[in-house]
Amino acid sequence: MEDYLAFTRIRVEALNHALRGLPQERIRFHLCWGSWHGPHTTDIEFRHLVRTMLEIDAGAYSFEGANARHEHEWRVWEDVELPDGKLIVPGVVGHATNVVEHPELVADRIERYARLVAGSA
Repeated sequence: MEDYLAFTRIRVEALNHALRGLPQERIRFHLCWGSWHGPHTTDIEFRHLVRTMLEIDAGAYSFEGANARHEHEWRVWEDVELPDGKLIVPGVVGHATNVVEHPELVADRIERYARLVAGSA
């Protein structure tokens, strides 16, 4: 894992270099594991990536929060504090299935994230 994170940090540095001078509040960063139809058994757990993601000079961070492989990872925000002035944009509607989630389920997902980061933003 440490080798992968070192690989990732180099890309974060390059991205931050490219973003230099741009207003962070206008920058959105999206992290996902791809929409390919497969088991996703090799997806890296969000807990390993979240702190590196937050090093990116963006105003908001988008990530998957509704698919079956990653929905449980909302718990990361119990231990990770969102930096001041930053926003999260969790994906609360699944796109890898033809099942349409009930609006109450989507609302539950939104409320879960809001409770966790309410004091951070």
